[in-house]
Amino acid sequence: MGLHALAVAQPVLSLTTDSPDLFIARKSPDLAVIAFGLWMVVGIPVLLLAGERAAASIRESVGWRLHLVILGAYLSLLALTVLKRADASLSLRAGIDVAGWVLILVALVVAALLVRLFKDYAIAHSYVEFLGLAAPAFFVMFLVQAPLEGVTPSEARQATRPAPVVLVIFDELPTASLLDPDGRIDRRRMPVFARLAATSSWFSSATTVADATSRAVPAILSGRQPSPSQRPTARDWPTNVFSLLRGQYTERSLEPATHLCPERTCRDNVPGVARATGSLIRDSGRIMPKVTAPTDLAERLPPILGEQGTLKDPSEDVERFLAGLRPERRPALSVLHVNLPHHPWRYLPNGRRYRAAGESALPRGFRDPLWTSDAGVVQANWRRHLLQAGYADTVLGKILRRLRRVRMLERSLLIVTADHGISFEPGHEARRATPRNLGGVALVPLFVKLPHQTRGTRVADHAETIDILPTILDAVGAEPGTLQGRSLLKAHRPSRQVAVLSSDGSTVRTPLSAALRQRRAVIRAQEALPEGLPARFRRR
Repeated sequence: MGLHALAVAQPVLSLTTDSPDLFIARKSPDLAVIAFGLWMVVGIPVLLLAGERAAASIRESVGWRLHLVILGAYLSLLALTVLKRADASLSLRAGIDVAGWVLILVALVVAALLVRLFKDYAIAHSYVEFLGLAAPAFFVMFLVQAPLEGVTPSEARQATRPAPVVLVIFDELPTASLLDPDGRIDRRRMPVFARLAATSSWFSSATTVADATSRAVPAILSGRQPSPSQRPTARDWPTNVFSLLRGQYTERSLEPATHLCPERTCRDNVPGVARATGSLIRDSGRIMPKVTAPTDLAERLPPILGEQGTLKDPSEDVERFLAGLRPERRPALSVLHVNLPHHPWRYLPNGRRYRAAGESALPRGFRDPLWTSDAGVVQANWRRHLLQAGYADTVLGKILRRLRRVRMLERSLLIVTADHGISFEPGHEARRATPRNLGGVALVPLFVKLPHQTRGTRVADHAETIDILPTILDAVGAEPGTLQGRSLLKAHRPSRQVAVLSSDGSTVRTPLSAALRQRRAVIRAQEALPEGLPARFRRR
């Protein structure tokens, strides 16, 4: 158990707490997360011990040989861990990379020698026995760092004008992808967004506050600036739209990349404990080789999350969201974060899927954080992005039709935005915010349709995505409290500075006027894109 904790459990649990997407993407209940930790620390070695006992019951020598094989396997993994670190240091200092199979061969030789030592010298047993203390220590460390809910939500606000609230968050959608050369919503390419702008308040200079979904979406839902250390869970963001409106509202949320809606509130969005635990245990079989294998071999293994997250077909979440839009006795808070038009770009505007040559999780030429310097490759991906932005327009049309069909559109507060944008400049960052690319990364759509609003207006004042929650609370007559954003329904002196938390932990700042100039340059570049788009998506 001690050797397993050092060789397998600690690296796996450390990976899952440093990058908790494994739990967050699945909305794993707390009990499932705890059960996963127990499985990694206790379950696997107990299973192996049971196998040893079964073998020894047949013949004692067979059980002993199996024990030595298991011991050798764990010692091999420990030796491989040391060799991987030495190889990384050697590569950094001398530029020498040792092939993964060589490291594995050396680790096996070292393990064989250690097994021989263990077999022939009883004193070696004493050293190994002390390792058993590592198992409970690693489990406790995992519980402290795991994304468990375990928080008391903030006090709910009393809504004096409760109305249905529908919040739609698109992903990786820059405002420039919606606009024509005159800076208006392009009615030909984006007819639904154009119709929404005609009946709502369109904040044409809205910006995000973060370039990564795991920070940008929580900022939208909480009305607060994100920090690099916060994880996208209710534990790290206890004050959010769900906690502030709980009690008066029926709350539904589809968050593929975050988990701010508490389990007890959004029960339809949380799988059962048994199902979630089984899914995590199955994925542990993918995580272990990914963690223990040498770097060059680990890169060839399939992704841990498989078809989770951005690789998931967004139509499933959209259909579930549409089914939940219906009149109820209590007003509903309905939140949808849909991974459109986020890469990989593989959908036509009508939602039909196509396959491009060499398609993978990342577009050809895109290696985060930089684009290739080949302008032709970047432009090809840009055209695919614009096609998929058309699919986002189609999805928005489905939502509006559903709201109209169930007679909710007129009396609902409808807010449509995006978590962040993307830049398409050859040789430069695509997603990580820099002063050079904020025109694509920072400027995002923001439409606010108040209950019974029928006439649209364009608001050129600067707005931020952290202003969305205060605006919701103001519209339903609730007290915003101490949120960092401010209501867009009240007069204010807008900021002329754009500030975006970059994925490298720094805050990138630039004047709003500079970001708007960059966006105009992006629109001119879009206008000059080569032919290759369907007629509806070509510039005249």
